[in-house]
Amino acid sequence: MVLKNGYLLMKNLVKNTAAISTTEFLLIFVAIIRNKYLAVNIGPEGFGIYGLLTSFFGMISIFAGTWLGAGTTKYIAEYSGKDDDKKKNQIFTFTFFFVSIICVFLTIVLVVFRKFFISHFLSKDVLESYYLLFAAGFIGMNLQTILLSILQGVLQVKMVVKSRILISIVDVLLIISLVYLFHLLGFFIGILISSLFAAGILYFYVYKECGFRFTKFSFKEDIVKKMMSFGGVSLLTGSINLGSVYLQRFILVQRMGISSVGIFQAGYAIMNHIGLVNRGSSFHLFPTMSREMENVNRVKQLNEYLTFILLVTIPISVAAILFGKIAIQILYSSEFLPLSSYFFWFILAQFVIIIMTSFQTTVVGMAKLKIHTIAVFVTHSLWVIVPLFLINKYGIASLPIGILVGQVLGGVIYLGYLWKNIDFRFSKRVNILLAFGMIAIILSILYRNISIIWQIIFILAVIGATISFLNRAERIKVLDAIRRRNFFLRK
Repeated sequence: MVLKNGYLLMKNLVKNTAAISTTEFLLIFVAIIRNKYLAVNIGPEGFGIYGLLTSFFGMISIFAGTWLGAGTTKYIAEYSGKDDDKKKNQIFTFTFFFVSIICVFLTIVLVVFRKFFISHFLSKDVLESYYLLFAAGFIGMNLQTILLSILQGVLQVKMVVKSRILISIVDVLLIISLVYLFHLLGFFIGILISSLFAAGILYFYVYKECGFRFTKFSFKEDIVKKMMSFGGVSLLTGSINLGSVYLQRFILVQRMGISSVGIFQAGYAIMNHIGLVNRGSSFHLFPTMSREMENVNRVKQLNEYLTFILLVTIPISVAAILFGKIAIQILYSSEFLPLSSYFFWFILAQFVIIIMTSFQTTVVGMAKLKIHTIAVFVTHSLWVIVPLFLINKYGIASLPIGILVGQVLGGVIYLGYLWKNIDFRFSKRVNILLAFGMIAIILSILYRNISIIWQIIFILAVIGATISFLNRAERIKVLDAIRRRNFFLRK
């Protein structure tokens, strides 16, 4: 049956998003403190080493079983809707032990052949001690991914919020203390301890609070076959995704040195902060789209999702462009100021990512994996190809330009599929919001160097305009949803 209106959809979306996004705000605040301290104490070079190690181990992690994450969320969401605890426990048992065993094996390989990996895939600036500390935390990093996928599948937003806040606080206290004592080495010691602590906390919530239990299973079980089949595509797309992230930084360190990677990493981090609402609302959208529903309801869900994220993201994107230079100085240090001249490319890329992710999440939730694979290949190939051709002329800016170009073409592929197969069309309000958002962002780029007074006036006008797109009934429902949940989904 077609949903009568979008009020309930909006309310449910906001209800889950408010908690996740508010958490993201808190985490960003904590990250600001951490990054400011690190910027002063380790500088662009330290950030560059961190960015290179993160991308390298992220690329390796796809072989550790994290490709099961999307399938874990999908099928736990599906069987939660059917109240099938047996299947849910089988998924939990299989994914946990599969990832653990593979991680132990890969950690041994990474440690034994560390000299080969450092010399061929990293940089002379990456000391063996930094590498070994990252390798020691490899199992914790990957178990986090799987455990969060389980919590997402059962839509345990409250537990995700609590765990992420606790993990973040411990992380920042550890890292600041250890950097003070041991400088850059302390940073990587902190990452190791924090990753293991995070995995332990998430396991507690999954086992103790959600009631998941280890159970017997056979590789002949139907659900295991489904997981492996779904995961196989995730392995391919994840390899392409993480491989492109690593190759971007490898190209940069080879052409421009380790400090350039640090500056890019700073811009990339801020870009990801802009996408906080997208992450929060995706937490709600993916399990929703993984359940069986009529296409007309998928269209309605997707348009409500787009409406919500655009209403929030447009003002944030405009503010980030206008106050980018100030933000860089606050978040990092004067050593990172070269980033300000091309910072708007990161924001443009993130704006497109937010829109494209909605299409991607819908397609994957529908288990249309062939089109997903094609889109990912096109997107992330351009992440690497564009910088290869433009880096000599545009330097670091070529990387966010590549991200932007890739996301646009990938989004077109997803949108084309949805247009043809579920008769997806943008609602009138989404069309207006998209047009308004692009105009506002372009104007903010053109006039980003105007006086602070006019910048404030402009951003206030944008905020006022976006609020006007909500009708009175929706404003009441959204505010009520936020108030009742108290931002942390208090019962």
